[in-house]
Amino acid sequence: MRDRSVLFIITAICLGLSACDDPAKTVDACGDGFIDPAEECDGSNLQGQTCESLGHYNLNGTLSCTATCEYDRADCGGRCGDGVIEGERGEQCEGGNLGGATCESQGYAGGSLTCDSACHLDTSTCESRCGDGVVTAPHEDCEGDDLAGGTCQTQGFYTGTLRCGADCRYDTGDCDESCGDGVIQGLHGEVCDGLLLDGETCLRLGYYGGELLCAADCRSLDEAPCQAVGRCGDDLIQGDHGETCDGTNLGGQDCTDLGFDRGALTCEDGCRFDESACILEYTQLTPGGYHTCALRSNGSVWCWGANNMGQLGDGTTTRRLSPRSLNSLSSGVVALAAGEVHTCALRTDGSLLCWGQNIYGQLGDGTTTDRHSPTAVGALTSGVAAVAAGQYFTCAIKTNGSLWCWGLNSFGQLGDGTTQNRSVPTEISGVGAGVTAMSGGGLHACALKSNGSVWCWGRNFHGQVGDNTTTDRLVPTAVSGLGSGVAQLSTGDEFACVVKTDGTVWCWGRGDASQLGQGSTADAHVPVAVSLLGSGVTGVATGTSHACALKTDGSVWCWGENEKGQLGDGTVDERPTPVAVTGLVPGVVQLAAGFWHTCARIGDGSLWCWGMNETGQLGVGTSDNSDVPVPVPF
Repeated sequence: MRDRSVLFIITAICLGLSACDDPAKTVDACGDGFIDPAEECDGSNLQGQTCESLGHYNLNGTLSCTATCEYDRADCGGRCGDGVIEGERGEQCEGGNLGGATCESQGYAGGSLTCDSACHLDTSTCESRCGDGVVTAPHEDCEGDDLAGGTCQTQGFYTGTLRCGADCRYDTGDCDESCGDGVIQGLHGEVCDGLLLDGETCLRLGYYGGELLCAADCRSLDEAPCQAVGRCGDDLIQGDHGETCDGTNLGGQDCTDLGFDRGALTCEDGCRFDESACILEYTQLTPGGYHTCALRSNGSVWCWGANNMGQLGDGTTTRRLSPRSLNSLSSGVVALAAGEVHTCALRTDGSLLCWGQNIYGQLGDGTTTDRHSPTAVGALTSGVAAVAAGQYFTCAIKTNGSLWCWGLNSFGQLGDGTTQNRSVPTEISGVGAGVTAMSGGGLHACALKSNGSVWCWGRNFHGQVGDNTTTDRLVPTAVSGLGSGVAQLSTGDEFACVVKTDGTVWCWGRGDASQLGQGSTADAHVPVAVSLLGSGVTGVATGTSHACALKTDGSVWCWGENEKGQLGDGTVDERPTPVAVTGLVPGVVQLAAGFWHTCARIGDGSLWCWGMNETGQLGVGTSDNSDVPVPVPF
């Protein structure tokens, strides 16, 4: 019984061990669809290969897998490396199969011919046979007299005779003159050779630096290192080298960015801004005797015409036929005044500068020395609100409404109660405070007060003081018949005119050249209305013996003497009553008159002048008079 139990246990153990055997055990096998080691493929799994990828010539053939998991290339055709020389496919050999070829059959003297990986004959270890009369490239250049088309020129030389050496290589010993021989062969088109650049440098070529090189063919300079540094003309703005522009590249700037009002900014050849077509508009014009000055929108002063006494302020006595800026007054000026041969400028700080003739002290600097450049009026370094100039004297209105004058006083034109010249400003007490405008004539002056009344003084031979007498007045005297209501005032040589608030024009004084505009040549000792103008006048300007008026419709009308064409009507005929100025563009906003010429400022900032131009006072670049308006260049 005990033996049976042991047998049962042993049997059960054995059965249990048998039951633990795993029937899903994996074994590498061809045909299981997986690429096992040593397999090229398995079933339809070709590892992405095709006839083409395996190097076969039949690109449209079908690659398959054999039962032994090797590629079946039967449909792929031949390939390099299959042991068969396929000449039609460009093969010359296959491995050790050279198709009977040898170094000798290839024209060499001997050596070992092999096959390369592309199935082409490899002659690199074959030995050439120099002297056999056959040029075998690439191992030979020539054979005897056979130079295979070679010349000294094909070898980079310009002259000489090429020969064949004993080793069947070219002998250039008799060739001469070549790029690289250290000599610039100009006859053969060389401009440089190696380090020889014929004196040229990057700087001489206009670049800002860099190392100039010679091109490989010696026929051009290699500017690439220069270009890396840059130059004017490369369309890049080299600010470090002072360029402000380059070609059409203006750096996004235009005339307004440079402080101008308008215009076309361009770039000049030196890569600096060309501002010549940029426009600074004129904001005020002031004709003198035989010169003209104007103020531009940036506060700069420009003058032209006669300069015999330095009245243009440019430091010379040279006349100028076109506008010229005063370097010392390039900004900060708010008003100008001009006499016969002197000029004054009022600055934003309320100070006053004058220049030109000073024989009577009209510059106000305490001397009688002429000044060719702006000089400070020492007693008026601040607080000046307006300035006016007569023929040889000057007056200023201070911000408190007081009036100050200096210069020639032979007829009391300074209004200080004397006939003593003054070289420094002297306050005119007779007119009181409240003076808003001032105008200087030849030998008399007039002032407009805030209550609209006009006061005049000085020479009165023709009644130009307007007090109904011909008695010279040494102190300000009220003009008769005007009362109040005067809006604007202008004094000529020996007459004066005003515009009243109702838009009418009234004149008085000398009338022998019809300058009073009343249709006669009689003097008037009190104001008389200018004929034919009616109302609607906004401004009046007076010269030596002529006057002009600006109307609200923008038209300009002139009358009086016209010998130099100063009336602008296309004639030189004297006009006893107003005539329209011919050819003046619309939009006039200011009129001003010199002795024998007249100017108008247009709303677009342009100037037009007409009349006498013998000293260039019209500013048009010539000295020809003009009886019609002509534009002054910007």
